[in-house]
Amino acid sequence: MAVFDGAASMLIGVLLAVVASFLTWQSRDLLIGEGIRPETARAIRGIALAVPGVRDVGRILSMYVGPDDALVTMDLDFDPGTDAADAALAIADVERQVRARFPMIKRLFIESGAVPASQRWSRPDAIRAPADPSGTPASS
Repeated sequence: MAVFDGAASMLIGVLLAVVASFLTWQSRDLLIGEGIRPETARAIRGIALAVPGVRDVGRILSMYVGPDDALVTMDLDFDPGTDAADAALAIADVERQVRARFPMIKRLFIESGAVPASQRWSRPDAIRAPADPSGTPASS
């Protein structure tokens, strides 16, 4: 009878190790801070660029904080002469559209202001060519 108890204990231990390995494999990206997919970031960038008054979109940084809970930050650059009230309306419009299309984005932070060219297109979700040293976007 002791042989069966030992074998059962070993089998339970192996089963627990397999389940733990499976759960780790399933959630490893969440544990190390997985971000949204590049195509989602490109879609968010497209939404922002389609809003009147938005001249450019800088980095879109993201991280999942839960299975259906993503945090996204982004920088918007507005046309010269855009007043604060119009910029606020544009930001609200971008936020509304992004939240409607991507409900998993629960935390969305949008900042306005120009980002240095060296930082603007350094992410794989960028859809424009890098800026030349003068700060002007390169033409395609």
